[in-house]
Amino acid sequence: MSTVILLSRIGQGLFNIRSVAALVPLFLLMVTLLGVCFYLTRGNKQVASLMYAGWPPLIFALVATSIAGVLLRTHVHTFAALAPLLPVLNGTIGNVCTIYASRISTHLHAGTCERYNPVMWILFSINLPVHWFFLLFVHILHLAHGSLDWKLWCLYTTACAIIMLGMLLLARYLTVGLWKRNYDPDNYTNPFLYRLWTMVSETTT
Repeated sequence: MSTVILLSRIGQGLFNIRSVAALVPLFLLMVTLLGVCFYLTRGNKQVASLMYAGWPPLIFALVATSIAGVLLRTHVHTFAALAPLLPVLNGTIGNVCTIYASRISTHLHAGTCERYNPVMWILFSINLPVHWFFLLFVHILHLAHGSLDWKLWCLYTTACAIIMLGMLLLARYLTVGLWKRNYDPDNYTNPFLYRLWTMVSETTT
C-alpha cells in the first residue's frame, strides 16, 4: 500500500508539470539511476542471475495492468460501487493465491510432499467470510453510493468464489509446471498471477 501511495503521488506530481524543460532533467536522472542500479546488481553475485529471470511475467504484468486500468476507467462511472470493492477483491484474492503458490514453492524447494487440496479448500473457505464482512462494512458506511443491494451482493460473492477457485487451481498447476521445467516459481508465478487476477476480476465484476 505504501508503494502504491508513493507512486501515485509521484505520478500526480509529474502529471501536473506542464513544462517539457522541467521533465528532461527528471528523465535523465531516471536513466542515470537505472544504469547505476544495473551496474550494482550485475556486480552482486548473489542477485546477478535475477537480472535475466522473470522478465516474461513482468512484461505480461505491464500489459495486464494497462488493460485492467482501461476497463476500470471505462466502467467505474457506470457502476459506482466498483471503486470501493475492486481494491479489496484484488488484494484478498491476490494475497491468498500468493500464499498458496509460495507454500507449494517452498515444499518443492525443500523436496517434501504435501497434500495440496486441503490447503486450497481451507484458503478458499477463509476468503468468503472476509469478503462478506467487508461488504457489510461498505453497506453500513454507505461507501458504495447506495448501489450495494442484495443483487450486487450475490453477484460479487459469485464472482469472488469463481475467481478465487480458478486462481487457486492456476497457482497450483502453474507453480508445479514451472518447477518441472526448471524455472524458479518464486520469480515467475507471483507476478503472472497477480496481474492476471487483477485483469480477470475487474473484467468479470
